[in-house]
Amino acid sequence: MKSLGLVVSFALCLAAFSARGALADRLDAAAPLGVTTTASVTSASDVATIGFLVTQGTGRKLSFLVKRTKGSTLAPDVRLIAPDGAVFDIVAGGGSVTPSATGWKAKLPTVPQTGLWRVEVRGATGTSGGFTLAVKGSDTSKAAGTPSPIQVNGKQDIEIVAGENAALTVSVKRASGSRLVPQLVVIDPNGTPLGTPFVGSATKGTLSVKALRLPIFGKYTLRFSGAMGSGGGFSYSASTGPAKVKGTLPVASAGPAFEVEPGMDGRLDGTASQPGSGGALTYRWAQVGGPAVTLTGAATSQPTFAAPVTDASLAFQLSVAENGILSKAVTVGVEIAKRPVADAGRSQSVTSAAAVTLDGTASKNRRSGPLNHAWRQVPGDDVAVTVTGATTASPTFTAPPGNHTLHFGLTVDDGNARSFEDVVVVEVGTAHPAVADAGREQYVPRMASVHLCGLASRTATGVLDSGVQWTQVSGPVVTLAGATTPWPSFTAPRVASDLVFELSIGGTTATADRVAVRVRPTETNLPPNAKVNGPLNAPSGAVPMAATPTIDPNADVLAFQWGQVSGALL
Repeated sequence: MKSLGLVVSFALCLAAFSARGALADRLDAAAPLGVTTTASVTSASDVATIGFLVTQGTGRKLSFLVKRTKGSTLAPDVRLIAPDGAVFDIVAGGGSVTPSATGWKAKLPTVPQTGLWRVEVRGATGTSGGFTLAVKGSDTSKAAGTPSPIQVNGKQDIEIVAGENAALTVSVKRASGSRLVPQLVVIDPNGTPLGTPFVGSATKGTLSVKALRLPIFGKYTLRFSGAMGSGGGFSYSASTGPAKVKGTLPVASAGPAFEVEPGMDGRLDGTASQPGSGGALTYRWAQVGGPAVTLTGAATSQPTFAAPVTDASLAFQLSVAENGILSKAVTVGVEIAKRPVADAGRSQSVTSAAAVTLDGTASKNRRSGPLNHAWRQVPGDDVAVTVTGATTASPTFTAPPGNHTLHFGLTVDDGNARSFEDVVVVEVGTAHPAVADAGREQYVPRMASVHLCGLASRTATGVLDSGVQWTQVSGPVVTLAGATTPWPSFTAPRVASDLVFELSIGGTTATADRVAVRVRPTETNLPPNAKVNGPLNAPSGAVPMAATPTIDPNADVLAFQWGQVSGALL
């Protein structure tokens, strides 16, 4: 009797498609009002998303113009997404829309929400190509009044919103008979004062601040008080509008848009920012979109935050300063979403000159919907090949002459989140008959029982009865039970983490394969328990093996991988 092992791999829990509809697509770029952005829709399933910041108010007079670029066949299908994530009906909001086969125009006189708006561009009827987007408007604010008199050692706070790259002008005058010496502190949206207080004239009782550049978009506090122990009545007027910039400025860089999984820590990165004159930089980050999170180290180049536990679209803005000179602010989008799972297929052994097809069809979108594929040959191989169809699920290449071990990486993208890269090993020739396959990437809850799967590995005999070795490469150290079997197991750590394991067959590290296990605080997927109809006694003929008793606790569809682990090769 020959014994065979069974391992069951399972599809990770998928969110309903409707849940994705609550999210705007991942932010590809963000630009201030009045700046034209060039972007492209690369395929029928692609969405290009451009963001812009604007404050709520009447008289904003926003205008939108989408034009396809020269040589493009894009027929723009455009949607406007409000800061709350909902698709905004421009016509119902008092505006107008003029679509055409080659472009799209719209006007919106009144803006109902403050924050990051998004323009999503798709290709109608499967078209694709480049386009430009220009959003123009007037993002100014005014405030004026006669607050209650300031008591000695007291204060009065007035709020005013500022658009992107704005300047502030303030005028203060004390009331008749008042002894107030006006003093003003301007506080940014993070609650941080902008420099030292402005102090007015003790003799005239006036204070004037002209065209003070504001570092970031959002709500500012004007904190009025009395200098020199004074108090009394006063009146003020304040306004914000576009800043006029002269000279050489430092340049802020917040990096490209990126993803963070729900409940995990995210890190912003402003280290690519550049000074204008070689001086030291100071940093100021602020959140400008999405559910509020707490930024730790908002005055550093790389602040961190804890992501919400549900899907969300966040946006942050960075301004840097050099010797008191402010940069223009820049915006970066962060999508909080479950990453899809890339599966680059099973390891292969092929002959020289063979036509080889890679297989990414088992990749999974854990929130449903289509996936975009991106393949590459991993740097470090001793020979390069040309991959045809690198953006499809099943690209091809021709195996080179000789003996080579090739590695190909696959990432998939659902429009909001990108997967981690999965790598498949392709052995060309006969130098290494043993080729490892460490199985599919897994997402598991904390303290879960985790089983790895090496049953798709190849050996010289075709039977996985010896020479199997699993080694933990990174992550919190765990105890791996059965490290010399094709199906080892361990208990996931208590903390959210990424663990990587390497599988080698027959002591050959050249064809080793690695797999990641990602422990997540919000993961609810549980592993199934494999059950088979054995042991069987079949002296000859066909043997009916079955795993039909196996049940997945999450009711997900199961994929099965059988492998022979002892006896003569069948």
